[in-house]
Amino acid sequence: MKLHLFKHFNNLDITATSLLTLLAIYNNQVTIFYILYLFWWNEVIYTAVTFYYKKRSGFVIGLGSKLFLLGIYWFFIVLFFGFIAPHQNYNLVALNFEVIFFKNLFFNLNLLFFGGELIWLYYNNPDLIEKSTIHPFSARAVILHISIILGAIMMMMVVPSFSNFFTPDNNWSSIVIILPFILLRYFFQRSSLL
Repeated sequence: MKLHLFKHFNNLDITATSLLTLLAIYNNQVTIFYILYLFWWNEVIYTAVTFYYKKRSGFVIGLGSKLFLLGIYWFFIVLFFGFIAPHQNYNLVALNFEVIFFKNLFFNLNLLFFGGELIWLYYNNPDLIEKSTIHPFSARAVILHISIILGAIMMMMVVPSFSNFFTPDNNWSSIVIILPFILLRYFFQRSSLL
């Protein structure tokens, strides 16, 4: 495997995700749901692209457990973080609807960039296809697991305790909410676990 190409992918991915997310924060377009749904879609895109390239290269792999877990996560993320947790703030629910229906420019750019970047990585490094995994508890899935737990803690304990600070108008509160997720992903990517 060309390690420099893989590190370049990780650096480019975290930089693009961070910049697009900061732009979204600046434009008041980010919620906890946004970042969790982004991580979920990154896992779906990674699974689909990796499966396609593995299948094309003749590898036999199963997706059943991975798709089952992603389905459960989708239901939980959309239901709890998209609708139930922010139910008293219609502006947040409206933002979440925009994300779900791909009406959020920054979210869409994040997804397009990640998918294009992953295709470019596999196209330029076919050896990586064999080493890539699609199991339910990969490093990417662990980020999703931890992010869901962290998001639930923040939504249930942190945000209500500091309701004067965590307002939709306060961009700094969005940064405080999103920063742990971005740092978690950064840690995994810098450790080359992704």
